[in-house]
Amino acid sequence: MSFLFFIFIHYVSYSQLLDRMLKKVEDKVVDKTEEAINKSTQKKDKKTTEKSDPESKQAPTDSSESQEKESGSEHSSTNGNTLEITPLKAYSKFDFVPGDKVITFEDFSRVGADDDLPEGWNTNGSSEIVTLNNYPGKWMALKGGSYSAFLPEFITNIPENATIEFDMILTESDGGIFFQIFNEELKRRQIEWTDYRKDGISIDLYGDWIQMESYIPNQPTFQSNTDHSIKSIFEENVKKNIKVSIWRQKERLRMYLNDRKVMDIARTFNGSNAYNTIQFVKRTENDVYIRNIRVAVGNPDIRAKLAAGKFSTNGILFDVNEDKIKPESYGVLKQIAEALKSDPSLKVKIIGHTDSDGDASRNTELSKRRATSVKTALSKEFGIEDARMTTDGKGATEPVNPNTTAEGKANNRRVEFIKTN
Repeated sequence: MSFLFFIFIHYVSYSQLLDRMLKKVEDKVVDKTEEAINKSTQKKDKKTTEKSDPESKQAPTDSSESQEKESGSEHSSTNGNTLEITPLKAYSKFDFVPGDKVITFEDFSRVGADDDLPEGWNTNGSSEIVTLNNYPGKWMALKGGSYSAFLPEFITNIPENATIEFDMILTESDGGIFFQIFNEELKRRQIEWTDYRKDGISIDLYGDWIQMESYIPNQPTFQSNTDHSIKSIFEENVKKNIKVSIWRQKERLRMYLNDRKVMDIARTFNGSNAYNTIQFVKRTENDVYIRNIRVAVGNPDIRAKLAAGKFSTNGILFDVNEDKIKPESYGVLKQIAEALKSDPSLKVKIIGHTDSDGDASRNTELSKRRATSVKTALSKEFGIEDARMTTDGKGATEPVNPNTTAEGKANNRRVEFIKTN
């Protein structure tokens, strides 16, 4: 009897120990730095900002909607979070249209969780790949002190007609980053935040202002007026996703934060220069999170392409594994609607496509539902007659690129408009 009692006591102790171990693992995955989060939201003096714990996997815990762009997988898990849907009309003034061919896409899906600096990146600070409670997918936490620079060396070309997009999360309303585009040899291993001054552009997104400086050799420095209009954007979106969209059309630069255009300057880029590098520089001691870095080329002439018979776009975005259209798709949909209205006799078939991740039959069904959502949006939001549009979905059966890279998958996730008359 005493032997059985001894076994029972040790079994109970072992079970309790196992429960404690599992609880520690769960806390680490969900959110192990609540105290650091609270500290990061307190207003601090810019010169004495306290460094966050370098071991922290801090996760913004705001329960607002995810404006997360679709990751490499069509069926990524959201860990049970309910994502509210922003109405499409919320972006009614958003006229950004992304390039129609993705040349770089970085969502860190190829990187293991808890990894440090991903392959292809260079920095004089430090970084970590993390997951965040309310935003599916992986994020790169930019760590280190203020003015730590982060260089994606795999980006080697910013064409004269190109778009650059990325998602960003700040943990304090008066933090921010420099975003830089410049001409620089990538072989140099020692990077500094001042590199762009050799020939490039620096956009300062910091606290309550946005400022752009353009440096061209043998010419005076161009500096835009300081604009304090972004203060409300940062204050309203601290610990929330901020979508940054940049549009280069030869010398012209336009920039958007979420649905708001914050910059439109006719002559910014040096027209004779080959820009080949972008760089992120922290403007705060606290962590900054980035993901979905997307560079695309092209200035799509939607009207001409539809008239010729076919227009394809990966600028119509959906929630992961859903058919609900993201509001930042408004600019593309508006131009498609204008092209259809310019020729009332034009009829189109709308065809959805996915990448190859996930089950093939589910992808086909998902692509059909997404095509139907596009038709519904064009009809209800823009007044295009239902009779002029039919729909279909091909899933992953007609890829335009191999599904072996993030860029290839991004190009395969698209919506096509085929002229039918």
